[in-house]
Amino acid sequence: MSDTRSDYDLKRTWGRIGWFVAIAIVVLAGAALLSGRGFSLGVGGESGPQLNVAAGGIGEALDPNELEDLQPELEAQAAAAQESLAQQPSAAQAATVDLSGFWGSVAGYTYQIVQVGSAASITETDQFGFITAYGEGVVDGVTFDFNFTTAAFTTGSGSLSVDGSGTVLVGTFSDAFGSRPAELRR
Repeated sequence: MSDTRSDYDLKRTWGRIGWFVAIAIVVLAGAALLSGRGFSLGVGGESGPQLNVAAGGIGEALDPNELEDLQPELEAQAAAAQESLAQQPSAAQAATVDLSGFWGSVAGYTYQIVQVGSAASITETDQFGFITAYGEGVVDGVTFDFNFTTAAFTTGSGSLSVDGSGTVLVGTFSDAFGSRPAELRR
């Protein structure tokens, strides 16, 4: 009789673990979607099951309708960041390199950098022209360090350095989900 009881307890324990794992996957997938990231669940391979959160540019892909609804607020915030640059005293902020202009990524995002002296703002737009992130920071030498806010209102930081030709920015975008490489070209 004790064997039957321990079998029951073992099944009950594994059943609880299974529910815990299922709930954890749903929570992680929900968090990924709410932050504007995609996800997929793989069930094979040598390393076992995997939950993958997709990455893109600074501002992860959101539903186009949701992104369109957010545009007025995002445009106002990006414009405010650029306007605050115009009020900066440029003589006190000499920078080594001017990063102003439009830059593109392999993922299809376009980045507009507006620089006044060493102060700079960055605005990311997707392939449909929607603003997906904006930020502000400082250019020091050949490096642009900045903080950003995405359309999903998550925050992070970036660090980009221009190469010798002045046509490639290489660095990283970092947020609560980790750090990912970035390469932008004029």
